[in-house]
Order: sequence, then structure tokens, then C-alpha cells
Amino acid sequence: MDNLSKLEEIMLRRNSLTGTIPPSFGNLSALQLLTMGENNIQGNIPNELGNLINLQFLALGKNNLTGIVPEAIFDISQLHVLSLEVNHLSGSLPSSIGTWLPNLERFFIGDNEFSGIIPMSISNMSNLIYLDIPNNFFVGNVPKDLGNLIRLQSLSLSMNQLTNERSASELAFLTSLTNCVSLRILWINDNPLKGIIPSSLGNLSISLESIYASDCRLRGTIPEGISNFTNLIELRLSDNDLTGLIPTSFERLHKLQKLVISGNRIHGSIPNGLCHLKNLGYLDFGSNKLFGAIPSCFGNLTGLRNIYLDSNGLVSGANYL
Repeated sequence: MDNLSKLEEIMLRRNSLTGTIPPSFGNLSALQLLTMGENNIQGNIPNELGNLINLQFLALGKNNLTGIVPEAIFDISQLHVLSLEVNHLSGSLPSSIGTWLPNLERFFIGDNEFSGIIPMSISNMSNLIYLDIPNNFFVGNVPKDLGNLIRLQSLSLSMNQLTNERSASELAFLTSLTNCVSLRILWINDNPLKGIIPSSLGNLSISLESIYASDCRLRGTIPEGISNFTNLIELRLSDNDLTGLIPTSFERLHKLQKLVISGNRIHGSIPNGLCHLKNLGYLDFGSNKLFGAIPSCFGNLTGLRNIYLDSNGLVSGANYL
């Protein structure tokens, strides 16, 4: 393909391609789109791809790529989409990535072996819509200026080793996300954040549909303000150190389908108002300190497929379930 100087798009995804990415692709100076995802391509990403200054869409995810991503890839200023997820790529992100990729809208590098910190400059990517970096080895604090990403719709930081600022008890980065008025997905689970969920969480976007914050060593109580998320479909807060009561305001989450708060120290009785959640299909309150009777009205939740109330202090009630 070396001589195809006018070639603008190459789409090779979802085939059975093997071998390596040809370095000669770097000579295709007019190339704007290169997709080779969902194949069995091996080896390193060639440095020569960094020569593609007109490239807007680079998708190499779901292959068997290894090694460090060439720094020149992060310097292609025209990139709108960079998709490298589900490979065996390693190394750290350049400290100036937010300056070099001002037009990036979708950044997918999950399920790799990246390490180091999340650069503060990532908050300068003002066009970013999807920031997806789960299941890597990132460490350090979550940048507290992520709220600068005002177009952000999906934030997935799950399954890393991210922490909260030592001097702060509350998770400050969550407060900054109140500026992200289109945020729908918030996944921060499986990180040793060790902090308190701020009451300002309730000021996040009412567009939120999914919150995963399990196994984050969170403490304190569940903010009542979560009930503001009237579009919420999934809420997972399991395996933390949360205390207090189940907020009675949860009854306003009429679209909720999954509610998981198991493995905490939540006490008190189960609010009868949860019986208003007609779309609820999965409920897990196991391994807490709940007491009292199981609400008999749970029997009216005909959509329930899974209910876990084990390892509490609950007692039988008349005609429960």
C-alpha cells in the first residue's frame, strides 16, 4: 500500500488477521482513519504511525499488541478517537498528553498494562466524551480537575490502584464532576480511594445512568442526594465501609434496575419505599447490619430476579415475600 498516497481510510476490523502492523502504513500521508481492531495482530505499534499527521481515527483494540505505545501516537493532534483497549500494551501516559491531543473525543485504553499516574493535563482535553482506562496499573491521585471535561459522558477508572489525596477526607474529584452536565457513566470501582462520598455527589448530572463504586474503601454514609439521579439504572456501592441507613429517598429512583450495597456496615430497617421501584430486578443488601422485618410489599416487585439479604439481622414478617 506504500504507493497509495491519496488513501484516506483503511477498515480491517473483525477479521482473522495475524502478523504485525506494517511500518509502511506510516507512509500513507493522507490517511484519516485506520481500524484494525478485533483481530489477532501481534507485536509493537510501529513508530512510523506517528507520521500520520492527518489521522483522526485510530482503532487497534482487541488484538495481542505488546510493548510501549510510541510517544508520537500521542502527538497526532488531529486524533478524535484513540482506541487501544484489550491488548498487552504497557508504559505510562505522557505528562503533556492533554496538550498534544486537543481534539480527542474518545480515549479507550482499558484492559492493558499501563502504569504510572493519570497526567493532570488530561483535564485539558476539553472535547473528551469518553475517558475509559479501566483494568490497568495506574496509581496516584485521581486528578481533581476532571470537571474541566464539560463534554464528558462516560468516565471509567475501574480496577486500578488510584487513591484520594491524603490531606482530604472527601473525594474531591467527585465534586469537580458537577461541571460534567452530560455525564451518564461513572465507574470508579476496585480502587483503594479511601475517602468519604461527598454530599455534593447529588449535584452531578441528572443524566447519570450507572454508578459503580464497589470495593473502594469508602466510608461515611450514602448521600441522600443520590435520589436526584432520576435516570439511574444501576447503583453499586458494595464491599466498602459505609455506615448509616438506607436512604428513604431511594424510592424516587423509579428507573433503577440494580441496587447493590452488600458488604458494608449499613444498619436500620429496609425502607418500605423501595417497593415503589417497579423496574428493580436485582437487589443485594447482603452482609450488612440490617434488622427488622423484610417488607411484605417486596412480593409486589414482580420484576425481581435476584434478591440477596443474607448475613444481616432480619426477622420474619407477616406474609413477607
